[in-house]
Amino acid sequence: PKLKSVNVSFLLQCLETHTKHASSHEYERAYGVGWRDQTLSTDEIKACDTLTFVAKLELIAVYDLKGNDITHLRQHGMRYGRRRKERERERDEEEEETNQEEEEQVDRGRRDEDARKKEGARLGLLALKMEVMKQRVAAIESKLSSEEKENEQGYVTEAQFTQLQQQVNRMQQTIQQLMLKDMDPEQQRFKAWLDTITGLAAYYHVFVARGVTTFAKLSALSMQDIQSLGIDDIQYQMMILNKVLELNRNQAKKKPEPSKST
Repeated sequence: PKLKSVNVSFLLQCLETHTKHASSHEYERAYGVGWRDQTLSTDEIKACDTLTFVAKLELIAVYDLKGNDITHLRQHGMRYGRRRKERERERDEEEEETNQEEEEQVDRGRRDEDARKKEGARLGLLALKMEVMKQRVAAIESKLSSEEKENEQGYVTEAQFTQLQQQVNRMQQTIQQLMLKDMDPEQQRFKAWLDTITGLAAYYHVFVARGVTTFAKLSALSMQDIQSLGIDDIQYQMMILNKVLELNRNQAKKKPEPSKST
């Protein structure tokens, strides 16, 4: 409602000089208020390095155009306004906390993904080097005839070959331990399947980089997805596709048949 006047009490203070002035007044329009003359002298002000003024106001009464005291209505509106602002502030704080938690989750997920890709690339590189070494050992083995073992024309001796083979086996065991260290059973089963296919195990890092580390994720791949993995060998692509089809057939068998209505 439109107002006629308000009654306000006020307290004015200068903290450094301990000066105080209190009064109350009924105002019908905007009006400036200060303390009386000579309340604070110029000499007192000059003696201070800083000045801090405080004004405390208290609404005593509110009157409408008819002179009725409507203070309780105004105070209720003020309390409602304060409560609404508090609720809005609480809601904003909750939203900010939620957004911050979501951002932290995204950051953690991104860091985990980066770490997983780096680890997958590292292990994949080790597996690739292991595969190359195994191929070299196989080539050496094929060249080792009894004649070559006995001569001294720079050929690898049987003892040297045996030692090299032992080194390869130890490296292979180390790589397997590293790969299986943080894997759950499903990931271990997937890795074991890759190891059964000669040459495909070297692409393990490719699967890890795409997030394909279990049979459940492998079964969701289409032929286009398989081709986009970066494995160009058509034979390997068909092996992967056959495994996907096998997984999907097995999954279909596990689904319960719909009950027939009688």
